[in-house]
Amino acid sequence: MLSILVLTLAQAAPTTIQVPADYPTLQLAINAAGSGDTIVVAPGTYPESIIFLGKSITMTSSGGPQVTTIDGSGFLKSVITYQGSSGVGISTLQGFTITGGDTVLGGGVFSDTALTVDHCVFTGNMADTGAGMAFTGTDAEIVITNSTFADNLALNLGGGVYVAEAQSARSVTITDTVFRDNTAANGGGAYLNRNHSDCSIVRCTFLNNEATDSGGGLKQIAGDGLSYSLSVQDSVFASNQAANDGAGIHLDEADDLVINCTFYANEAGMAGGGLYRGGSVVGVTTVTNNIFWENSASISGAQIEGGGPLQYNLIQGASPNLGVGTINQAPGFRGADSNDFRLRAGSPSIDAGDTTLVTSTLDILGMPRAADDLGTPDSGAGLAPLVDLGANEFQGDSTGQVPAVIVNSGPLQAGQFASLKAIAMPPGQPTWIFATSLGNGPTFVPALEVYLDLTSPRSYFTSRPSDANGEVVWDFIMPVGASGRTIFFQAAQFQLKTAILTETIL
Repeated sequence: MLSILVLTLAQAAPTTIQVPADYPTLQLAINAAGSGDTIVVAPGTYPESIIFLGKSITMTSSGGPQVTTIDGSGFLKSVITYQGSSGVGISTLQGFTITGGDTVLGGGVFSDTALTVDHCVFTGNMADTGAGMAFTGTDAEIVITNSTFADNLALNLGGGVYVAEAQSARSVTITDTVFRDNTAANGGGAYLNRNHSDCSIVRCTFLNNEATDSGGGLKQIAGDGLSYSLSVQDSVFASNQAANDGAGIHLDEADDLVINCTFYANEAGMAGGGLYRGGSVVGVTTVTNNIFWENSASISGAQIEGGGPLQYNLIQGASPNLGVGTINQAPGFRGADSNDFRLRAGSPSIDAGDTTLVTSTLDILGMPRAADDLGTPDSGAGLAPLVDLGANEFQGDSTGQVPAVIVNSGPLQAGQFASLKAIAMPPGQPTWIFATSLGNGPTFVPALEVYLDLTSPRSYFTSRPSDANGEVVWDFIMPVGASGRTIFFQAAQFQLKTAILTETIL
């Protein structure tokens, strides 16, 4: 009897399954796995549409999303389906590129159960609703972190992510995630529908998403006379478009907090270029410590449309009585045209925020929040040290320089010693240098979640950390055969790139 019990316990212990070493396909590995098991997937492209069969499984890649793709092209289904596993634990999806989904609900992923998504890239998926991902579960915890939703198309709701109405409490958390170039009728980047839950969006970037109706970057609907909470913190909404209202964010009928965000160059066809606040049944949208600049709307509210508390914001064109602590001055971005929203020294946004509602300790780049600048008089409120306005906290670099690559030696000569230096980068961050002789042209680097301005660039060095001054130096010998060629250089960190350096080699 004892031997039978030991055998049963041994069989129940979590196991690790390797693909393709143990099973040649993902679905065969899922079929063999039990709840609590882990599936580790080797680099490669897996042409499959997979279903997790009600099991709570961790599926992770060994090489990351750059080299591990699940391609659902041709199946006319969700690439990945999590269904019916409520109450058996949280499934985890980690380190994949998901593409080729084409269905009604949830092109890349459909889930009605608890799910954590980490370090995944969703691109090239289509659906009526939720082209990248769709969640419909109740009593479920949803976590998305360190992921990218890019170039997904939904005909109806949620180009990147769609979260459906829930009948009872659940939690939705999205952190350190990029939404770019997604399209939907409503909620180009993400659409949150009547969340009977707390929803938190922290350190996220919504860039160049489009809504053919409203909510270019993000749309949230509570409705039904009920009050739900949404918190958007330390995030950037830039160059999003909406044919009607709310190019950056469209909010309606909810207790919402928008804090320490940057809204730049969002464009609405009707109202609320940066932020649209609608509804009047219940809910109050509190807007504090934000920057609204260069947003536009054809009819009203170029920066903000709708009522609710405004305090300690920088708002272009705002009158002094719009709200306590309102500033109407140029924010002093380092390089807004290249989506670098860090603050220059002397920016009026420095130490101008209210710490009362701030709960985060890091800004959008992972740098410390409330980094007091001793050279700037405090103009905000709350307990010192005061926070800055916007998604980026000024870190005390007084150079005011725009991130760039410069020649750190004499003229670049074939066969001779050469040195390049990146300047004005966030300190202590891994930094890469890229080069090409093919000229300018957009190239997306998934690992850095950034578009380089180079055609077919190559990186000739491993990453190097930027020093305390935000500088990185690369020393090398220029190839003998490079004489007479024009080379284009660009450095990059996560979600950040420098200006281009163009040099003709002697």
